[in-house]
Amino acid sequence: MANDEFDQGPFGFDPEALSNIPLFKELQKLMSWQGGPVNWDIARQTAAGLAGEPQLAIGVDADQEAWADAVRVTESWLEGHTGLPAVNGRALALTSQEWVRLAASEGGIARYVEPIATGMQEALGKGLADQLPGGMAGLGGLQSAMGPMTAMLTGMQVGTIAGHLAGQLMGGYDLGVPTMEPDVVATVGDAAGKLAKEYGLDVHEMRFWLALREVVHRRVFAGVDWFTDHLTDEMGRFAAAAEIDPARLTEQMGGLESLSPEMLGDPEAMQRLAEQAGDMGLQPSPAQREIMSRVQAMVSLVAGYADVMVSRAGEGKLSSLARIEEVTRRRRAEAGTGERFLTQLIGLDLRPSDTEQGRRFCEAVLTARGVPGLDAVWRDPAHLPSPAEIADPSRWLLRLAAEEADEGVAPATDDLPAADVEIPDDLGGLDL
Repeated sequence: MANDEFDQGPFGFDPEALSNIPLFKELQKLMSWQGGPVNWDIARQTAAGLAGEPQLAIGVDADQEAWADAVRVTESWLEGHTGLPAVNGRALALTSQEWVRLAASEGGIARYVEPIATGMQEALGKGLADQLPGGMAGLGGLQSAMGPMTAMLTGMQVGTIAGHLAGQLMGGYDLGVPTMEPDVVATVGDAAGKLAKEYGLDVHEMRFWLALREVVHRRVFAGVDWFTDHLTDEMGRFAAAAEIDPARLTEQMGGLESLSPEMLGDPEAMQRLAEQAGDMGLQPSPAQREIMSRVQAMVSLVAGYADVMVSRAGEGKLSSLARIEEVTRRRRAEAGTGERFLTQLIGLDLRPSDTEQGRRFCEAVLTARGVPGLDAVWRDPAHLPSPAEIADPSRWLLRLAAEEADEGVAPATDDLPAADVEIPDDLGGLDL
């Protein structure tokens, strides 16, 4: 088949000749995207459209000063409960729209989605080529448009995720990982305020509880100098191990016929495409499942650590702490639309049972070795518990004790009585 219909431009037309027509001016703008596998302009526009009208943060008095004060006070509450130092950074009370502008960007959730988006972009380009007579040769001028076009589609997908998250997140770390720069702690929209009113919680205490949880996460992700990079590297390895079916991916996007310039002038077609983008996802490969188990163990550890630190530091400070924890634990058990879409895209599913497992791990280590013992988790990547160790803390305790014995290092513990650690059967011969 001749390729003349593609010779004049990506879709068989001359962009220069049609540059004054609004529809094609918009297409020209989309086709000029050079910013990587996700069109972040489209992502922010999509997210902003879904986020709706800006809402006040936690209560009518939750301005920047009130939030900054809560952050400053709760930082002081953590002293004595953790050896991780406080981190200097911004404390922002954000509307959902303000969060979208920060999160749907290279400095936000890009660290999780761009590695996956790169693989999906390559696969989608191959899938579209397979639908054309002549395969890649049949692409002609369309080949140069594949990058910008698939960046638009993944931008819609990421925007759909961010738009839904904007209406459900209470804080910048509500996913358990940074959604903005790691040194930023924030309220997001009015989700926390609505939750407080729905369950009769004190709005003032709710703000301090959220601030406490945010600063614990910041001490890990911004204070442990290797942790965020380590998590991001694991996500990159996860993306590289993906086995993407181009035909299935193209089918999820509605096929080649859905990718036409005319759709840019059809609001209903754009809405359908955005919905299809939100549903687009991958099935983890065997290699990915192994990597993801490590990632989920890391996120589980942080979530459990944050729960333990908030419980300990907030005790005696927040009279409704137990009630807030009960309500937010119940809320966490129900994944929202944004979380489900994000899980489809990157494969990360932090189930409530994982959080509870992380909490039990931290409590067991604190009981056995005190605050210095738990701080050892953050010493270097080799000290992170494996998935098996998260499930059975005695394995981690025994491994750390063996390493310290080999190195001749005195155990980092508080003045605690000897812990009664049950040695698993398969580690019974360990010489300590």
